[in-house]
Amino acid sequence: MHIQFKILHIEPQKPTKKPKETKITQKKIFTAISCTILTKNPLIVNIFANIINNYIRTFFDNLVTRFTLCFLSLHKNNNQNTSGM
Repeated sequence: MHIQFKILHIEPQKPTKKPKETKITQKKIFTAISCTILTKNPLIVNIFANIINNYIRTFFDNLVTRFTLCFLSLHKNNNQNTSGM
């Protein structure tokens, strides 16, 4: 049995007004959290907020990629099974 995975290049969706609003809210929340954890130095707070934002973005990108690969492999196997009948 040979399973071939194709890595898809997923284009980011065009930004609309709502995601921009959530990004600002998300950054404010992370900035508030990092203020309590670290210091009140805005530079350190900004770096901390950016690291968390990037981590979360990467996590969800990886999740979508894994789900897509899994779905494609199941779909391909399903097609091979039905075509032999």
